[in-house]
Amino acid sequence: MATLRQFLNDKSNKSEIDQYFEEQAEFYVRKRELERIDNFNGYFDFLNNEFPCPVYYDGLMYKGVSYAYQAARCTEQYLREKIAKADTIMEMYEIAAKIEDPPDWQKNRLKVMEMLIRDKFRRNAELREKLRATETRELVNTYRDPTVSNLFWGVVDKKGQNQLGRILELVRNDIHHDIELQKWLFMNFNLEDDHNLIPVITLEVYKGDSKIEVIKLKDKNHYSFGKLTGSDVLMTHQSISRRHGLIIVDSKFGVCLMDLGSKCGTFLDNKKIDICFPYRLNNGNVIVFGASTRRYVVNIDYSAVEKYLAQKAKIIAKEIKLYEAAKDDPNADIESVKAALGLIARDTIFVGGLPENPSQKEVEEFFSQFGKIKEIRIPIDRQTGRNKTIAFITYADEKDCKKALENDRIRFKDRRLTIKIAEKKNSDQIIEEKLHGGDRDSYKDKLKKNEDKARKDIDKRYNRRRRSRTRSRSHSKEHRSGRKKNEKRRSKERRKRSMSSESSSASSSRSRSRSRSKSREKTKQKEKRDKDSKRKDKSESPVKIEKDKESRKEKERRKKKSESPSESPAKTKKKEESSSSSESDSESGSESESRASTPRR
Repeated sequence: MATLRQFLNDKSNKSEIDQYFEEQAEFYVRKRELERIDNFNGYFDFLNNEFPCPVYYDGLMYKGVSYAYQAARCTEQYLREKIAKADTIMEMYEIAAKIEDPPDWQKNRLKVMEMLIRDKFRRNAELREKLRATETRELVNTYRDPTVSNLFWGVVDKKGQNQLGRILELVRNDIHHDIELQKWLFMNFNLEDDHNLIPVITLEVYKGDSKIEVIKLKDKNHYSFGKLTGSDVLMTHQSISRRHGLIIVDSKFGVCLMDLGSKCGTFLDNKKIDICFPYRLNNGNVIVFGASTRRYVVNIDYSAVEKYLAQKAKIIAKEIKLYEAAKDDPNADIESVKAALGLIARDTIFVGGLPENPSQKEVEEFFSQFGKIKEIRIPIDRQTGRNKTIAFITYADEKDCKKALENDRIRFKDRRLTIKIAEKKNSDQIIEEKLHGGDRDSYKDKLKKNEDKARKDIDKRYNRRRRSRTRSRSHSKEHRSGRKKNEKRRSKERRKRSMSSESSSASSSRSRSRSRSKSREKTKQKEKRDKDSKRKDKSESPVKIEKDKESRKEKERRKKKSESPSESPAKTKKKEESSSSSESDSESGSESESRASTPRR
């Protein structure tokens, strides 16, 4: 008895269709293996982390991704500076061997690697175009030694996670969809989330000695400059690139200027700045973009930010006193202590389940039906730069807040909203985050947990876009097939029209010939009628003709008499007799003619 595997492997038991599909599957697998890039050497050495190229991380420039990755493992600044100044890779690895991994390094290493690879290809246009040219080929990072790190970042003997190849494919996908710049900006820099902490930036534009205009930049954590229509400051000079430069508001370094790899560069105080490196701006700095003669003088106004921080400091000082008093009282209720500290906001509600990227005006118009709104705050997503789907709404009166709470699960743009009382952070976090200069180290752990979730959400969104594009392509194919059918139908209609026009032209020519023949017959009939009428007239009036002749003769006689009065009567008588005889002859001839001319009845 043959086993099942032997039966399946026996080609005599398979049909031609099964053999065809198996051959096609083998061909596809073989083709995919041949197209796979599994060696990051030679032409594809730019995919290797040890490829020499400038990379920026946390305020320092490094000579490659491997340098910056090892520097990210250490927390001491002097070690990072040593790694940045290392001349060779071996020297860098000697320094890195003494560094111990931080406690959360296993969780954060994927995010750090993605940040560094994004910065590598953002900073180098040639490498970015090379990565784009790989199109859809599979990228596999292969190693020889089966170490733990090699199996994590690559593949050894067809075993491993290949995390480096996956990150490279993710960056390549973003380059194809033209979203790589936005992701690099929101991942590699700490853009300010709170609108109250963003200063007002004014740019005074000068051309020569004359002031042309004043540009105000506010309520955003980054502003773009260039020829692109979606830029915040649109420029039309020939030396300006489509995406020329950026001004960002970083929570750690403040207001900074960056050049995005423009052709003619960006100048700060008559010095050309490096590509994709943040330069801090101060009042009075002069910016020149490309070869343009316009000068932009910077003025940063922090007055509104200072007022906001002063108010927050007063509130926090009161909370500290109340917190200390509540600690000493062992019988204090937790809710009463929270209310006293202001941790439970009785006039503020939390709204969840809003649609994607909600605008502040729409939310304000909808919730103003419950009462007068004092303040609305919609947090910004650090990964995408868009508004989150939650909001904090503060009412002027607590009664209005209660009305809004009664309308829980209300519909807003076909979505059910969750409305609750907003709770603040505990006083210890407030003291650490606000009083001590807003240091980000105290709540970095929470951000790191949420960033991974946010990145997954972004990937899902972009995958949806990709699916929608594939659907649109299929729809375009259906549209093309529909167009072909419509063209065939129209061509048939044209043929029918041409045939009908030919038949109509033939019928029209026939009708014309018929009308002409009819008109000819009518003219002939008219001519016949006219001839008959003339004949009748001639046959009916012989008497009239004779009378006319007699009247004419009498007139002639009278004329002759008047002309010759001297003639003798005898002669006149002879003439009259001769004339009468001639008249009788003429009358007899005329009678014979009339008889001959009259038709027989």
